[in-house]
Amino acid sequence: MAQLNTAYSQLLASGARSCARCGNRFGTFGREYICPRCRKAKVGARRAEERRELSSRQQQIVYLICRAKTNKEIAYELCLTEGTVKEYLHQIFRKLHVTNRTELALSQFNGRTLLAPASRALKQVV
Repeated sequence: MAQLNTAYSQLLASGARSCARCGNRFGTFGREYICPRCRKAKVGARRAEERRELSSRQQQIVYLICRAKTNKEIAYELCLTEGTVKEYLHQIFRKLHVTNRTELALSQFNGRTLLAPASRALKQVV
């Protein structure tokens, strides 16, 4: 029992931990709970096109942005809160590599990314 306690205390002192995902031991200096191998993104897990695809709700928001609606108007028309609209906009900006709403609207009109209205539900709302 004494040997087990000393081995455990040496392990803690050395900064080695057991990975929360795979269980392998790894060295750390901070509050890391996942080893570097598990932290790396899996190559080929998702193609770039799949990551850039917008959900139907995001497409609805882009459609309304192109019609010069404010966040408040979008939230009212889609029965969302303004904060939720802001979160969707942040995700859209990141996916389409734009920095603001004007650039987003221009990218839709210039044909960089062509989006049709997402669903019939949007046509009923608008």
